[in-house]
Amino acid sequence: FNPLNYLRTPSTGLNALVTAQYEVSDNVTAEMELMYSKRRSKQDLAPVPLGSGAQFTYGLTIPAANPFNIYGEDLAYRKRMLDVGPRLFDQESDTIRTVFGLKGSFGEGGNVPFFSGANWEASFTGDYNNGTDKNNNLIDMFRVQQALDTEVTTNSGVGTVTVDGVNYQCADSLARQLGCEPLNMFGFNSITQGAADYIRLNTTDKISSNGTVLQALVSNELIDLPAGAANLVLGVERRTVTGSTDVDAAIANGYSSGNPARSTTGTIKAWDYFGEIEVPLLADQPGFHELTFNGAYRISDYDSFDAGNTYRASLAWAPIEALRFRGGYATSYRTPSLSNLFNGGSGGFPTYSDPCASLNAETIAATTAAGICAAQGVTPGVFTTGNAQLLSFSVGSRIVGTELDPEEGETLTLGAVFNPSSGFLSDINFQAAVDYFDIEVQNSIQLEGLQTILNDCYVTGDAVACSKVSRQTGGDILQVNRAFENAGVDASDTARGIDFSLRGGVELAGGDISLDVRGTYLDEQQTTDDDGNTSDFTDKCLGFVSACFNEWRVNSTLTYIRDDWRFDFSSRFLSGIDGDYQAGVDLMVNDFGFDQADAERLSALAHKIPAYVYNDVRVTHTWNDTFTVSAGMDNIFDTKPPYFKDVDGFFSPTENTPFATYDTVGRFMYITFTKDF
Repeated sequence: FNPLNYLRTPSTGLNALVTAQYEVSDNVTAEMELMYSKRRSKQDLAPVPLGSGAQFTYGLTIPAANPFNIYGEDLAYRKRMLDVGPRLFDQESDTIRTVFGLKGSFGEGGNVPFFSGANWEASFTGDYNNGTDKNNNLIDMFRVQQALDTEVTTNSGVGTVTVDGVNYQCADSLARQLGCEPLNMFGFNSITQGAADYIRLNTTDKISSNGTVLQALVSNELIDLPAGAANLVLGVERRTVTGSTDVDAAIANGYSSGNPARSTTGTIKAWDYFGEIEVPLLADQPGFHELTFNGAYRISDYDSFDAGNTYRASLAWAPIEALRFRGGYATSYRTPSLSNLFNGGSGGFPTYSDPCASLNAETIAATTAAGICAAQGVTPGVFTTGNAQLLSFSVGSRIVGTELDPEEGETLTLGAVFNPSSGFLSDINFQAAVDYFDIEVQNSIQLEGLQTILNDCYVTGDAVACSKVSRQTGGDILQVNRAFENAGVDASDTARGIDFSLRGGVELAGGDISLDVRGTYLDEQQTTDDDGNTSDFTDKCLGFVSACFNEWRVNSTLTYIRDDWRFDFSSRFLSGIDGDYQAGVDLMVNDFGFDQADAERLSALAHKIPAYVYNDVRVTHTWNDTFTVSAGMDNIFDTKPPYFKDVDGFFSPTENTPFATYDTVGRFMYITFTKDF
């Protein structure tokens, strides 16, 4: 199915922006912003994999009475429905953004000192989005059932299928009036155009979201200190966001071959009260060219959950003019999204390991829960599953009557900036900055672990977990129901590393040439679960998002400017990825008997990525400071993406390269025109 899937999604967009400003009086200015955006994107996916089995929404079989079925019993099957055509997805989205604001200043004097001469702003922002999500060439499973209910007939013509001189028709007379044509699942090109048209299903989902923000703030000098004025900003905000997804009736009612889903609607409202202060502590003193404190505090009051308060504190110290140290500590939060809270339901088909299957017999035998498998007609040590996937149906927390807390974060940064004002380094306009970051997120919002639910049910015998699992008697697991939850108190996500930048330039050949280098060293990208088990993703690629956490990422740009011409040569460096290289070597040597040298060579091909460099070039010319033309080429050496897989071969079900990190387009050329009025 891979050759039929889009790797990159085609997308077109239209954007329009209007801004206006009007001086209402000497102290009051009105501002307006109106933006319209339209986006259309498409995806192609291989035709529906129709058939019976736990990994599909429907477990239909071909009836024993079906005249095309020569086996004399209800027949389980799988068939890629090439005759119906590839699944086509088409999204259209329209967004309108409006901003209306007033800003001005209070007059001097008055009874409230802080407001005397203060600057103020008040604004309304509205974002309104409506879209449609069209899904074509799905399959109507109700009609499949009708089309498989076939009989021999003496009729001929429209609605009949002739095979080896025998005519067949759908047994249901009403279905025949609706265009039903027998569905012959056996043989190459056995499905007629009429049968394919009858079972084909096109659906449309409607999506909308609206958000409004009312904000007011005032800023002024709080107090005049020897090192300068301390400035304070105070503000208040009212935020409302509403969203809904109206799922097509065919999907919501459960007779589409697509992933099952239900409609969603919800609203989140909040009040925020915030303030920020900057205090110059020392200035122009020996060892203290500058010492400045900055602090901020925000109180968030949501309509239905406690987001808590957040704050930030930072300090900047410049012992001399050319050298500045900076550091700060901040807390943050992310509230549950509308989907986290109100998702009516959405289905997918992840892979899983059945604890009752024979490969897990030792695990089952070591517990008291083997009886749960036996009660469902499954014998541990004997039963083997025929499916690698099952239906996972996920809902928002409030659908199952539970609440979510916001995610909580802590960030520590320490850094320095060097900007000499004299000497050789000053002559070449040298600037350098380095910052250490340490970010930790706790209480993260996630779906209940599918494998955790299965293990809790069949290994530990947890009745609540078992209530979320549906299994065919004596057969495969059909469905697992999951909801969003907060990770446990011992779970966390952390990222640590160093950001750095270097810049310099000189006059050369009648122009200016400069080099700008910016990069990140990732020391740790780590996840810890509730049980204290830690996974470090540094120098690895993972998951369906096909993303890699390279240890080093460096972007460099060499620029030459002369008169109205500008030339840019850029390089993007990504350090190598080791992935599961050693695990692959061990697997091939220990489990498959490979020679050590061969195992290392083969594992390196699939589980290691060398360092990558992409090079881009762009030329820009400007006329009269108002008209600009740029022409460029990205990936000028047409560097190919790497082949990469996890040891288990399931890095991604449809790609064999981390497309979110590495370029799959290849050499790309463009030209842009810009006109200022």
